[in-house]
Amino acid sequence: MMNSTAKTWWGEKFMHALCSFIDKDRLTRGRAYRSSERIMAYTQKDNKVVAKIKGNKNPYYGIYETPYYKTEITFVPLENWEDILDDTAKDLLVLAKLATKELPSSVAILLPKSSQDMQTHCSCPDWENPCKHIAGLYYRLAEELDFDPFLLLKLRGIPPKELEKRLQCFMNKPKSAVLPLEKKKHAPEMGTDIKLRDFWGLPHKLKEPETMGIIPLSQPGTKLVILQWVTKLLTNRHI
Repeated sequence: MMNSTAKTWWGEKFMHALCSFIDKDRLTRGRAYRSSERIMAYTQKDNKVVAKIKGNKNPYYGIYETPYYKTEITFVPLENWEDILDDTAKDLLVLAKLATKELPSSVAILLPKSSQDMQTHCSCPDWENPCKHIAGLYYRLAEELDFDPFLLLKLRGIPPKELEKRLQCFMNKPKSAVLPLEKKKHAPEMGTDIKLRDFWGLPHKLKEPETMGIIPLSQPGTKLVILQWVTKLLTNRHI
């Protein structure tokens, strides 16, 4: 298993996905080039990442002064991203995690599967791919994913606004939802100023199917209860 510097499962998954088609030894060389001491400039726009990375003096290559290399990674956009978002919008569990800025395992399709999913370039004299600088940029991307999991969507050509539209559509959809509540028990009315301790106040043990009730999403507080219940379910199942 690769020793990644990422702190979240999606950052780890990103590096593990790279290991499936990139030589591990060459990839791990980039660990020393991921920090701000090496990456002097970093920009990301849509599906492209560009960095200015500090290299090493190397008389063997005729490099007698500290070099700075332009390193680029461009991800190939997914052609069927609209279908992916449409399928995602139908899954309550997935939407609940996305609403809290987490990437559920079901969207692993966004991860690169081969070198054809990316185009890379570095101005250094190393012709092998990845060079230390490209590898370092991979590590930096994994760490960026720790702070912004939606970055993976941007890199694969999925506009964040499109996801926001589908999340908003889900929250406003006037349909009934099945919730594990006691018989004849209605969803409590909760305002937007609900306290954090109240948000996690659902019973730890979910009710059995025979005690489930049908509650319309239009009832006050129901949408919040849905997210409460889904979050509890995700936590209990360790998804």
